[in-house]
Amino acid sequence: MFSKQAFLKSALPSYFFPLIMSGGPAYFLNKPELLKASYSTIALPSLIATVICFFLLKYLKEKQLLLLHRIVISLLLIVSMEALSLLIIQIFDLWTYLLDILPSAALGAGIIGMTKPLKENPVSAILSNPASIALPTPSTAALPVSIIFVDPENRARSDSANNAFACATPASL
Repeated sequence: MFSKQAFLKSALPSYFFPLIMSGGPAYFLNKPELLKASYSTIALPSLIATVICFFLLKYLKEKQLLLLHRIVISLLLIVSMEALSLLIIQIFDLWTYLLDILPSAALGAGIIGMTKPLKENPVSAILSNPASIALPTPSTAALPVSIIFVDPENRARSDSANNAFACATPASL
């Protein structure tokens, strides 16, 4: 999940997709300032946020910390990357690129947060390991049954002779 191959599969698209999405129209519309921004202030923040989030998620997974649902962890990553982006903007006085950097960093953090979950989805866990499904065996399929009836005066009584309104429960309960 957090291998070198997974890192490259996350990092390369996080740079090239924003580059293509903003650089392609800039090239065809002959806007050199947008073309320059597409590979610097648009694609780079997405790549940096993805790299930071990837290693942060890898660390959290190894230490078993903050194992939250993928939506919650994605929101936390987005907020933290936005805060880090604002700090970098303030330190390097990049306020003119604010609307390039913030959305790119948020997209990079959100995508990596949604694609690298810390908490495994129960459905995907079952699909990835079908042997973990507990099938009934003959010893567990025939549990003793208690039959409970409610009479008109709302008093519950147990009767094994009549099986109307049967409720199967394990005998240990």
